[in-house]
Order: sequence, then structure tokens, then C-alpha cells
Amino acid sequence: MNAIVKTIVVVAAALILTLLVLKGDRSGFAAASFLILLPIFFARPYYYFIFFILVRPIVDLTIRGNLPGANLSSLMAVPLIFLCTKDILLNKSYLQIVAHSGVLKKINFIFGLLFMTFIMSFAFTKHPLVSLTDLMRFIATIVSVNYGVVHFSSSNKKKDELIKLVLLSSLVPLAFGFKQLITYTGIQETGYNRLYGTFGHCNVYAQYLAMTIFLAFHIFSGAPKKIFLRRATALLIMLSVVSFYFTYTRTLWIAFTMAVLVYIFMKPGFAKKALYLGITLAVLGAFYSQIKERFTSEADKQSGRTNSWEWRMEVWRDSIKDLEKHPILGNGLGMFQYDTGVMAHNDFIRTAYESGIPSALIFFVFFVFLFLYSVGVSRKAPETDKAYFHLAASLVTVLFISSLAVNTLRGTVIIFYYFSIIAVLIHDTRKRTA
Repeated sequence: MNAIVKTIVVVAAALILTLLVLKGDRSGFAAASFLILLPIFFARPYYYFIFFILVRPIVDLTIRGNLPGANLSSLMAVPLIFLCTKDILLNKSYLQIVAHSGVLKKINFIFGLLFMTFIMSFAFTKHPLVSLTDLMRFIATIVSVNYGVVHFSSSNKKKDELIKLVLLSSLVPLAFGFKQLITYTGIQETGYNRLYGTFGHCNVYAQYLAMTIFLAFHIFSGAPKKIFLRRATALLIMLSVVSFYFTYTRTLWIAFTMAVLVYIFMKPGFAKKALYLGITLAVLGAFYSQIKERFTSEADKQSGRTNSWEWRMEVWRDSIKDLEKHPILGNGLGMFQYDTGVMAHNDFIRTAYESGIPSALIFFVFFVFLFLYSVGVSRKAPETDKAYFHLAASLVTVLFISSLAVNTLRGTVIIFYYFSIIAVLIHDTRKRTA
């Protein structure tokens, strides 16, 4: 069995390498060969997964030309798929966890439905290799979610371990973000110096920071007073909040605020609710004038441009009209940007355009399920577990709202972190099968 699985992995990896070369990524062929083939036999997949968690934000530097190489993020996802899949298939205890975890079975069922709609969308794609790249990114997400649950859901201690790994991954992006703030080298847009950290765009950085702020607060609130961990996470929260503000990403400001309200009202006890709500209102009050200026800025209208909200509405109206061509199967994965030359700035419209209206509905149902499950189970969970479901519901809120106006699905790093962490957080440790 072991030899068969390894043979299949090598053949599949060789096929992916060939496709990458055919697509024109010849400069990355050597790096891809190393990343895909070498770890299969000489590294434990678990350590590659941890490595991926820690360095994934840094990889996006290649998008802005700050590191040598091209499409390194796609190359790194390929070994993740094959290594982690091989590890699960060759370990009976891992297979049992995947097969018997109630919430993971539901998540995988929804993933399966989405996968089928994505496959069927190939019928009308104009560029199969572009669609294949998007499909591989989605498969990497499925594998990451399952592998994350297998290795980090057995106890609250393991869940916190995953959270701490993600927080460690934020140190380099934060350093880059503050460098951009101090040297005024962020993305210059409509009069604002927007920080992007190590990511391809400030919107992606804002999504990442919204997640890390919640994760850091979770560790801070659970750590004993007067220890290094509590002080370190408090500092991390402050740095992240400052950097988050200077991304000037309005959609994420809204998403984060709504998520904070969800977090507050899920907390037990009137005193805690009042305290957190008071802090939230105080922060909003302190930044009210700056926030108002950003939302009412007329800078977008310079040089005959419509503002960003009006521009989004135009894109959405045009793409909805184009849905009439293939409303059930869609126009093919990755084809929205390929056809229109712009990103959708709405993941549900993009999904409907690329893989059909049923696919977009399934994607919407996925968010509804994750949120309702997090809220519902939190009411019955032991006190020691409630915080994890509160955190999950808040992260689902951030991801859903941001999906309405920014390109969440195009940010592979965001999908990787959010879905993997949420799946681990809502896994009931009492029902684990090992």
C-alpha cells in the first residue's frame, strides 16, 4: 500500500510539474521539483504543514517582485496537497478521524458539492490551465482543512498550538507593514499610504490582520496574568490593530466591527458584554473622524473616476448580465478576471459567474452552516470549550462580510488560514476518534 501511494504521488506530482512548465513557469521548474519531490521521501508531512503555516505570508512577496521566482505560492501548495494526502491515506488513525468526525464529514460533503460544480464548469472554460490552477488551490484548501483537524483538534492545548503558530507567522508581515508606514512605501491610493505587509494587496493584509487580532486576543484572555505570553500577545494585538487601521480597507473595518459584536454577544455574563462593548465604542469614538473621512472621501472621483463602491456596483451589474450565458455550469474557474480584466470584488458573484448559480448557493450555505454550527454548539459546550466556538463564529463573520466586497477567494493564503482554523476550532474534542 505504501509503495502504491508513493508511486501515485510521484506520477501526479510529475504531471503537475509538466503542466506548470507548459503554462510558462519554466523559471520556477527547479524550485517546484525541489518543493514537490524531495519532501515526499525525506520530510514528515506534519513538519511541512507547520512550515507552510509559518512561512505562507512571506511567500506573497513574490507577487510584488520583492523575491526571486514566480508563482511560488502555487508551487508550495502542490507538495502540501500530495504530502498531507499521502500521510492521511497511509495512517489508519488519521482516516478514522476524517471518517468519523461529524463536523468534518459535513464540511467535506459541502466541499464535495463545490468540487463537482467546479469540475463541471470546465465545460465552458476558455483557458483550461487557468481553471486547473484555481482547482488546485481549492484542493489544497480541502487537504489543509482535513490535515489541520487531524493534527490540531484533539484537545484545547493542540488548538492553541495551531493558533500560536499562526501568530508567529504574523511577525514578518507586521515588520514589513511598519516599515511601509514609517518610510511611506505602502500602496499609494487616493491620497492614502495603504500598508500591505508581505501580501499582494492591502485588502488581503487586512483580512489576515483581522484574523490574527482575534487569535491573539483569544490567547491573551486565556493566559495567566504577569507571564511573558500575556504581555507578548498584548503587544501583538496593539501592533496588529495599528497596522490594520493603516490598511485603510473599509470592507474589513466593517467586517471586523461586526465580528467583534458577534464575539461580544456570544460571551456569557452581562458584565463582560458591557465591558467589551464599552471598549469597542470607545475605540470607534476615538477614530470616528478618521473613519468618517475614509468612508466619505471624494478622492476616488478624481480624474473622472467613479468611487470604489459605484465601480463595484457597475462590475456586479455587468457580471450578473453575463450569467445568462451559462447560469448552471458557469463560464469556468478563473474566467471572471480572464474575461473582464478585473477582479469581481464579490466572491458569490464570482462563484456564480465561474461555476454557476448552484455553486454560489452552496458556497453561501457553507457560511451559514459554519456560523450556525459555531453558535449552536457553543451553547451546549463545556465552559472550557466555549471560547473556541465564539472565536470560530467571529472568524466566519469576518470572512463572510469581506467576501461581499473584496476578493477573498483570490487570496489563497486567506482561505487556507480561515477555513483550516475554523474547522479545527469547531471540532468537538470529546467526540474525537483516534
